[in-house]
Amino acid sequence: MTDLTLTGEVPLDPEAEVLADQIWGGARFLVARDGDGGVVVSHDYFGRFRAARAGTAVECAPTDMPGWMWQRFLVGQMLPIAALLQGLQPIHASAVAVDGRGLLVLGASGAGKTSTALHLVRQGASFLADDVAATELVDGRAVVHPGSGLCNLDPIERERLEPLALRRLGTVEGEDRVAVGQVSPTAVEIDRVVLLIRAREHASLSIEEGSVNWTQALLGAHFNAPVSDVAAQERWLEL
Repeated sequence: MTDLTLTGEVPLDPEAEVLADQIWGGARFLVARDGDGGVVVSHDYFGRFRAARAGTAVECAPTDMPGWMWQRFLVGQMLPIAALLQGLQPIHASAVAVDGRGLLVLGASGAGKTSTALHLVRQGASFLADDVAATELVDGRAVVHPGSGLCNLDPIERERLEPLALRRLGTVEGEDRVAVGQVSPTAVEIDRVVLLIRAREHASLSIEEGSVNWTQALLGAHFNAPVSDVAAQERWLEL
């Protein structure tokens, strides 16, 4: 659990250790660790955010824009960093619970992770997370935790998913930002992982087993944030 606080300013210590400094989305994206062990993430478009050392609290100082827009950055960047600081392992996947067991949906951007997860919810699964799922080992069992319930979805797919209760918050870069009406309240053990591969030669869904390098697929799906250290990488390999 991470507490969120909306504030007017998140200061950046000039002596902070810079972990990443690059251009992302046409704006400067800076990640730094301050003297208290907290992680400050600054983006010229979305604003500045700080995760406490233990990852249990995030301060948010967004720029002047609708809440659902900067919350997209919060969910996609800050909450995974907070999860890493808590000892969880974020993975680029959508997640649902089917009969109380976790199903992770992996795939490259645009492969259909969100659509697949929501179509499963329409058929009776419980929604857990979209795009970034927090996982960990508990008593030797791999589990996935519930997320925020926010998704980015192609408008055509949103129409196809009716009558599933999806609240549209707005549209950015051609995708609808939607909120899922109900999210599974508890973590569940991961029972299955599927990988979506979008291929031009397939006009319809093709399900194949045994043809995937799962080690490569899983390693490539790890949320490798700048704050991920050796201990976090070891936990991920164990998981």
